[in-house]
Amino acid sequence: MRQRGTLTVITGTMSSGKTSKLVRELEQMNRYGRKTFIAFKAVIPQEGARDPEGWLESKENGGRRIPAISVPTDRPSDILAHLITQERRVDVVGIDETQFFPETPGLWTVADKILSLGYDVVAAGLDLDFAGRPFGSTPKLLALADTVVKLTAFCDKCGSPARLPQRLTPSGEPESYFADLIRLDRSETAGRKLYETRCYQCHEVRDKPALFVINVTEPKTPSA
Repeated sequence: MRQRGTLTVITGTMSSGKTSKLVRELEQMNRYGRKTFIAFKAVIPQEGARDPEGWLESKENGGRRIPAISVPTDRPSDILAHLITQERRVDVVGIDETQFFPETPGLWTVADKILSLGYDVVAAGLDLDFAGRPFGSTPKLLALADTVVKLTAFCDKCGSPARLPQRLTPSGEPESYFADLIRLDRSETAGRKLYETRCYQCHEVRDKPALFVINVTEPKTPSA
């Protein structure tokens, strides 16, 4: 029986180099650890692949890319099904865009099963959405992880370290808290970017409700 595998989760905001880090980790495990790998990427059924079909593409290191299997976000169990067909010819499983897999059906349950079969898993994805909320399956994978790599970008507004994705409307206003979680149209409008990276000080969300209401009352003065 194979020993349980280990889970490494690479997370951070947009443009922080998550996919580049994932590609580099898989290549190094192959080159120096002599481990074979298979890679998967999430695909939103209505949108199609965000990157060219069948590849994980790094925006760094000269645009390095590795073959990947596209998996619909509503069928994370397809990852396990593909893995079973490999008949133990694989040591490591890479998964990109973990945030697009919803909490239910859970990617984390699939990952837990893969780990129990003795495979190592390296996963990458956003941890927070445009409103600053935990995003998709990534938080549960972080709880399950043996190793967590957190990456940051630079704020598009002030240049400080950035942890949050900023979503803008076509008119340039901050997106509403109640807007759809995933925007299928990712194109720019009139040369204006619809997504930016922001630090906490520069991050803006319209209509964000107060999550906690704290009533502060002055302590009563003891009577004489």
